[in-house]
This record gives sequence, structure tokens and C-alpha cells, in this order.
Amino acid sequence: MVTSRPLRRCLVVLVAVALSAPLVARADSPALAEARLAIRQVKYDRAQARLVEALHEGGHRPAELREILQLAGTTAIVLGQREVGDQYFRQLLALAPDAALPAGVAPKLRDAFVAAQAAMAALGRLTAHARIDAGGALVVEVTADPLHQAVAVDVVGGAAGDRRPLQAGRAAGPTPTDLTEVRVLDSYGNQLVIIAADVIERQAPPP
Repeated sequence: MVTSRPLRRCLVVLVAVALSAPLVARADSPALAEARLAIRQVKYDRAQARLVEALHEGGHRPAELREILQLAGTTAIVLGQREVGDQYFRQLLALAPDAALPAGVAPKLRDAFVAAQAAMAALGRLTAHARIDAGGALVVEVTADPLHQAVAVDVVGGAAGDRRPLQAGRAAGPTPTDLTEVRVLDSYGNQLVIIAADVIERQAPPP
């Protein structure tokens, strides 16, 4: 089979992205590692399946999640699935508006990414804020969520996490004495945003 020049350029760029991606996968997340390997082997259908599996298994930190979304979007475009690729790129840009594809990508990849950038420039990015109110309760608010990605928060203290559902973009409850961070989660438990304890606003109790 003869591969067209634009498609060959897509394939070369996709392999380059996979080769240059930081090795940030969790030790217990073989799906992402298998997806990278499949891309290196130019097995894009298998890579796509493994990337979907990685996304659905959940538990990924923000950097891992961004890598999955970028590779999933690029793989979908290479396979001719423009709408699917657009969706992944938009999810990526909602989390990381400064994300970019490597220079010199094929036109169909560049065009899809630029279209997603334009859409998300209009919609904005996902933002969240946490504070400890005057009564000592931890209040987490997702202040903007254009793609409705956030469904819960993990309140992490010590080695344990306390998962709380978002209601109208808000969750409130007791503050652990050993609070380390708050994680905003998607429906699979992937971490969209992490708010470190030392940047959480603390309101003074009443006199």
C-alpha cells in the first residue's frame, strides 16, 4: 500500500511525539506504556485502544492526562477521525491552553489543533479555587468548566483521600488536619487540577 505524503508526515510526527514524551506513566498503568510502544511500532489502531483504556482506568496526574489527550487526539486525526480528534484536543486545551503540537506537523493535524484552539479561546479553560472558611470547612469551587469535565474532588490528607462529589460545581466539608492537596477529578478519577495546601486561602475565624 502506498501512503500519501501528508499521512506519512502525520505518522512521523506522531512517532516523534511518543518518543519525546516524558516517561510519566504510573507504575500500575501499563495501558499508556503499551500505547507509546504501539505508536513506535506504527500500530495506530492498537495505540488508540490503549489510550482509551488508559483514560478510562483513571488516577492519572495532570501531566499524564495531558499526554494521553494529546496522543489520543493526534492518533484519531491520523486515523481519519476528525471529530474524535477535535474532542480530545479541546479537552487538552481546556486544561492546558498553552499546549502545542511539535513544529512541522502535517496540515490536517495543524488545522485540527488550530480549530480546537479557536474554539477553546472562546470557551475558556477549566479553573478551580479552594478556601478554608471561617468555620474551618474546606470549600472547593470549580469556577469555570466549559466542557463539563469536573465531577468530584479528592481531599488528600496523609496517605488517604476523601472523595467528595461536586454539586453545581461546589464541594464543602471538614478540613483534614494534615491536608496536603485538593484534586479536581473527571468522571474516571483522572486529576484535572491539583491545588496544593499551601496556596489554599484561609479565612480568619470570627473574633
